[in-house]
Amino acid sequence: MTSDKHSFPALPAPCPATAAGGAATAARSAALTLAFSLPQGLLALPIAVAHVGLAPGLLILVAIGALNTATAAWTARAIAGHFARHGVVPSLSQIARHRLGPWGGLLAVGGGAALFFLALLASMVGLARSLADLSGAPAPVWGAACALVMLLILLRRVALSSHILCGLGLLNVGLVVALILIALPHARLAPASLAASGSPLTMVGVSLMLFFAPMLLGTVAQQVLPLGYAPRSFVIGSAAGVAGGAALFGVWAAVVCSVAGASSLAGRTGTAIPVLIAAVPEARFLGALLGSSLLGMTALRCALVLAALADERLPKVLAGRGRRLVTLLPAGLGLALAIALLCAGATSFTWLIALAGIGAASVTSLVIPALLARSDRRRGTSRSVVALLGSHEHGDWPHARDAL
Repeated sequence: MTSDKHSFPALPAPCPATAAGGAATAARSAALTLAFSLPQGLLALPIAVAHVGLAPGLLILVAIGALNTATAAWTARAIAGHFARHGVVPSLSQIARHRLGPWGGLLAVGGGAALFFLALLASMVGLARSLADLSGAPAPVWGAACALVMLLILLRRVALSSHILCGLGLLNVGLVVALILIALPHARLAPASLAASGSPLTMVGVSLMLFFAPMLLGTVAQQVLPLGYAPRSFVIGSAAGVAGGAALFGVWAAVVCSVAGASSLAGRTGTAIPVLIAAVPEARFLGALLGSSLLGMTALRCALVLAALADERLPKVLAGRGRRLVTLLPAGLGLALAIALLCAGATSFTWLIALAGIGAASVTSLVIPALLARSDRRRGTSRSVVALLGSHEHGDWPHARDAL
């Protein structure tokens, strides 16, 4: 990593077409942020809302969404500043290590690894139980079949490019919007959906798991900053992507709860998709496609990331087939644990999502961005996000470098 004492590297000059399109740049960043970070927790959200009631559930969602919009802006600002100084787009763990020291990098890596492990576990449980609900076959059988496919993909060292992930993410966003439009005519707001007696802790955990954009903003920045786009447009777009996601999630939860009913959702151990399909039969194909795509993509991404993290930390002397098998241990443990939970019938998809949100997503999406913002203030090099967003012209890299 380049030191601050070195001279600044030459940065790409902004393209005339992009320098003049600040709004288009922000829109691009927002779309990429939403596409890369569309969460599997979306499929547990209506169930969590059914536990606490529609009004309290939406209030919790709005509050956590607003907080995560701010933390996404802080993280995007730190990434843009690092790129402006060093010419390199950092990941969250890299920038945490650079700004906070070794313990910051360790916290980011540990929180990320825990998040990916729990997300893999939840996605496998949710996928197997949803397929069981739709087909009638036992959930453990579906879990074992999905785990076998996952292991075969991992052994073949398949890589998912950012273009594939973005395309799948945008497809899933489109499926969510389509399902909302299909289900909306069937919505009937019953008094029972307005209030419930469940604990709000599950709703808080699921809401936290809906927002993990700070971990993925490095990927978004790689598609924006090296091309000469303005850093302030990237910051605006990243925050707007999170805020837009919160709005979409709220509409989705309200529509599904009003269509399916709180009583039908509250006792589910799988996802909300089978309940939605039962209430709106014409949504069967799109609902099954969304559940399979979103959960399958999440499981594969998490397994690949866990394998990559293990590979990075193995000693170089270990090579060949033995190294490959060892790198599969974290993902293999997650898959085996998912099958064991399915066989025991001991947990639910929504509970696992809530656990991942409280136990891991809160670290990567709230704690680390807050520490980065605090580090900026202590160094005396930071202005408020609002001041940053209004202080530079599009593509004005020399001035942006000084401010960031």
